[in-house]
Amino acid sequence: PRSWRCQARTLRGLARNLDIQSRLAQAGCEIDPDSGELTPAIHLSSTYERDPDGGYSRGFVYSRSNNPTRSLLERTIASLEGGNEAVAFASGMAAISATLHSLLRPGSHVALADDCYHGTATLLGRSFGKWGVTYSRVDMSDLRAVEAALDAGASMLWCETPSNPLCKVTDVARVSSLAAAADVPCVVDATCGQL
Repeated sequence: PRSWRCQARTLRGLARNLDIQSRLAQAGCEIDPDSGELTPAIHLSSTYERDPDGGYSRGFVYSRSNNPTRSLLERTIASLEGGNEAVAFASGMAAISATLHSLLRPGSHVALADDCYHGTATLLGRSFGKWGVTYSRVDMSDLRAVEAALDAGASMLWCETPSNPLCKVTDVARVSSLAAAADVPCVVDATCGQL
């Protein structure tokens, strides 16, 4: 007989050629080995049990850093985006801050989209400026301006497409190709973008 139950699998195992609706319908469709549940639970626990040796072999320490619900969300987003991993944050500014902290070093120079979210420029100027990080505004829709910023020594490109508030569109493929050729990270904030 034909079974209607979900088969145990991970989102990484979903065929990338499935359309987005199929991947969304199957998100979280993993049978829980302990309870047999088919619909994922929302985990509200804030702390997790330690192993006898003091470790956390199940991967969860404290909900602020990770929990099963957020892990499922991140695996789902990675699958939908065709990526290997995704990281979820409580706010856009938390994501921006974590990205900048992980990629910048004292003395870095950021080529920042001339029409980007005000909070990004404020964070760069007020917080990262104390590290000696500088930024200049660049029209990311102008490939010559992007090339000039890279030639001038930019250590990161920060794009936003469509931009906020003027809705400028950046050719992400071309800009990221220029950044890759210069061995410079290219960050794209697509907060205002659509699927």
